[in-house]
Amino acid sequence: MDPNMSDLDQIIVDALKSEPLRAVPTGLHRRIEERVRVAAFASQERRGFQTRLWASAALFAMVGFTLVLVPALAFFQGWNVRALPGAMGYFDYLTVFFLQSWGQIAVAVASGAGVLAFAAVVWMVARCGNTDVAREYPARAGSQSTTSSHLDLAALLL
Repeated sequence: MDPNMSDLDQIIVDALKSEPLRAVPTGLHRRIEERVRVAAFASQERRGFQTRLWASAALFAMVGFTLVLVPALAFFQGWNVRALPGAMGYFDYLTVFFLQSWGQIAVAVASGAGVLAFAAVVWMVARCGNTDVAREYPARAGSQSTTSSHLDLAALLL
């Protein structure tokens, strides 16, 4: 430790010895805890956002890699669709299958998307409705709390 700092500490202690101790303002501990919780929640959200950002970047990189490299290898290395026995017949089969059953495929995709959307809404309501920040720290006076605004959003989506 710097010797000048220890002298400074001693000067501060000596100066404050003669001062009377005052009472702590009411609610100081609660306000400090509130700020610490909000800062911790913001830090947690920041880490979650960065994680999702890197995961999305990795996903897009893999998709791009697949969309660029696989066709490049397939067509520039000499083994294309015409070189594989039965490949064109299989593509014909897929074309006919999709043309004949596009309605059932659309219903299946829409059903899956609906179930996924419902699960996302339930997860959002369950996660956002049970956090300490949402429960203990409603928005400023005159506006809705965080929990009720998420519930309203969920009700709109349903």
